[in-house]
Amino acid sequence: MEIEQNIQNINPNIGNIYSQPLQDTQKNKVKLNKIVPVILIIFFLCAISVGAYYLGSKKFFQKSITNDKQSTIISTPTPEEIPLFTGKLQKLNQDLKIFSNSGGHEDKASYYSAGIFNKGDLKGYTRIIITKPNGPYPYTFTLATKDFQTYILNDSDQNTTNYSEKDWQNLYLYLDKNKISAIKTFDTYQPKSIKLNDNLSLYYNAILGNSHETTDKDSLGNTLYEYLINIDFSTFKSLNSPDKNLTFYYQPISRPQYFDQLDQASKDSQIIKEKFINTTSEITVIDPTGLPIIYILAFNKNVDNYQPKSDSASLSTPHLSFIKSDIVNAGDYSFYTKYNKAIPGGCAFTNETFVTNFIDNDFDKVGTVFTVPVYRLKDKNHSLYKLAYDNKMEYYNRDSAAWDQVNKGLTKPTLTEYVDNNPLLFIKDYWQRW
Repeated sequence: MEIEQNIQNINPNIGNIYSQPLQDTQKNKVKLNKIVPVILIIFFLCAISVGAYYLGSKKFFQKSITNDKQSTIISTPTPEEIPLFTGKLQKLNQDLKIFSNSGGHEDKASYYSAGIFNKGDLKGYTRIIITKPNGPYPYTFTLATKDFQTYILNDSDQNTTNYSEKDWQNLYLYLDKNKISAIKTFDTYQPKSIKLNDNLSLYYNAILGNSHETTDKDSLGNTLYEYLINIDFSTFKSLNSPDKNLTFYYQPISRPQYFDQLDQASKDSQIIKEKFINTTSEITVIDPTGLPIIYILAFNKNVDNYQPKSDSASLSTPHLSFIKSDIVNAGDYSFYTKYNKAIPGGCAFTNETFVTNFIDNDFDKVGTVFTVPVYRLKDKNHSLYKLAYDNKMEYYNRDSAAWDQVNKGLTKPTLTEYVDNNPLLFIKDYWQRW
């Protein structure tokens, strides 16, 4: 990871005793005289046996009942856990007409049913997911309904109470309040954060999907877009899931379709990425209904300390970031003040970083961050350092005056000076990836 768990049935046999008819002969009398004592002896032994059998069997039967009761309690299977939802994610064709005009957001809403609640306060309600385009990730609304006329709104972050109704984070800015009958925090398989171990968690980022053009136009004649949830994971690869109710995927890095239109320097950078980088720290987590949520790997410490703010800073949700003072047992190594997303592109709007294909022998340990071991590349001449350096200096090369103004008091470092301060640090994630 590059930073920048029977009652026994007793059925005794009952024998019949048969006797021969007596004859009035002396011989028979003699036999009879011999037989009578024998019969009496047999009868006596039978009586003792029957009595012993009765007492023994009575005692055994009572013991068996007791044991059977104990056995029944132990062997009764635990009922299977009732799933939270029945049904699968499905796009709805109708417009639920739940939005107000106050939000000033004209792009088309996409409506999905995402299972029916099987238990809890919302048992019998259909879960509704609504998406609207908003940059790389959508506006998302989660509701529940029985009649598709009135709705219960999910507000797990309490945005309807923490922010003014004119604030962009208050869901009421966009929704028709007359159609909202109640506000609740919904049960879900996909909470805000998913703890992986003592050091790392996944933090909720957005519903996975893409914006698509529609044939609709706004009042000015501009094309409207809709955000469609992804249901095709054929290009994704699976990861071991720590939760039996969830499926985990990642999407490998691929060459962009516009590669041929890039200049040579950009092509060279892309080729280096493809050689050493497998994917990003984004993880797609899918619940039993098929709803895919993008999560981003984060240190537990950052999750625990996170406090959303009512400004653009709230966009910086927990991820794999830290500052120089967080690095302990560092020896004589030099470091930069802050570590965040490595080799960012564009305006670095997202918080994910890269996952590489390096192996253990490629690294030297330089310390720990939040008890997580941190490493650097052994090879100080590795091409990934040159890629990171060029990425940072691109802005200087484009407009040195603007770079000097932003980085007031700093001089442009050489590649060697840049590498000496360990610009790229690495950790192993939950899946043992670097």
